[in-house]
Amino acid sequence: MSTIIGSRGKYKVLKVIYEYGEVNISRIARETGLNYAYVKRYVKELKDSGIINERAFGRAKMYSINYTSSKAVIVRDIIKETEELDL
Repeated sequence: MSTIIGSRGKYKVLKVIYEYGEVNISRIARETGLNYAYVKRYVKELKDSGIINERAFGRAKMYSINYTSSKAVIVRDIIKETEELDL
């Protein structure tokens, strides 16, 4: 699993994308409190691994979980489990 997520920062990014459904990098950075450059790098890594999708609206790009990816389904389940533990 650490090869899928790899870091606490990536987990935060995935959690925001999961919670919002579709979101841009600026919103992810605001919600996670992470540096924009780190968020951009994490998003690229997640997109390259097939866990998230990118959709362009002109120059703006929106990101969402790629539920056709088995890795993304595992990540979704982990996020759900950790949310239940936080309650």
